[in-house]
Amino acid sequence: MIPFVRLPVSVPVAGAPIIQPADMGQLVPLGPERDAIGHWELGGSDASLTDLLDGAVLTAHGTAPTFEDNCVVTAGGGQHGLDTPFNEALDQTMIIVAQRPPLASKQVVMGTLIGAPGESGSYWESANTLNQLTRGYTNTLFSAGLPAPGEWYFLAVSQSGTTRTVWMSGQDPVVTAGTPILSTRKLALGCSYFSSLYGASLKAATLIVYDKVLTVDDIPSRFSRCRQRSLARGITIGQ
Repeated sequence: MIPFVRLPVSVPVAGAPIIQPADMGQLVPLGPERDAIGHWELGGSDASLTDLLDGAVLTAHGTAPTFEDNCVVTAGGGQHGLDTPFNEALDQTMIIVAQRPPLASKQVVMGTLIGAPGESGSYWESANTLNQLTRGYTNTLFSAGLPAPGEWYFLAVSQSGTTRTVWMSGQDPVVTAGTPILSTRKLALGCSYFSSLYGASLKAATLIVYDKVLTVDDIPSRFSRCRQRSLARGITIGQ
């Protein structure tokens, strides 16, 4: 790879080759998000279930997942996922890089979704929408401009005692007011708690958890770094 510096301006040069984003890489690999409480770059083996910061471990809930080179694959069916060691809290943020499931799939992506009071979770609905449910808030629903099945996307959900922000690649961020009703369950990746109704298998490459709120001004820089890390691992996230 030939090193170069990307300037904040562009100068057209007739006949010069265009360098595609997929051909670019970091001279110095990006490290983990140091202000997070858990950061997992998943894939390869179960060693990736230990986070890059302080050794926090994702624990299999139900059937253990399998691994591809650059992602983890949860088992299909109900109550199969990966649990973090962190309880649901008033001030928290979850970020995931995941692959959209096949059309008409019902799939829990992350959170504590169980179908009872005191739940919060992101999920794909059979009507081909991406939904964020948090008890105490109105449901956020994305239905247009979504990634195609098999494409990768970035999703961040941040909440406080009064505000929730849902930020998805390719979508305008949605900020709503409310007061969450918390569960006592651990934050999870995949369908750890719900029945098989929303148990489509999940492919996930990155999971990051914060014990603080990230605003619409904070999240874009995390998105940019996630895109760079993912690209280095052969994963392209849409805009």
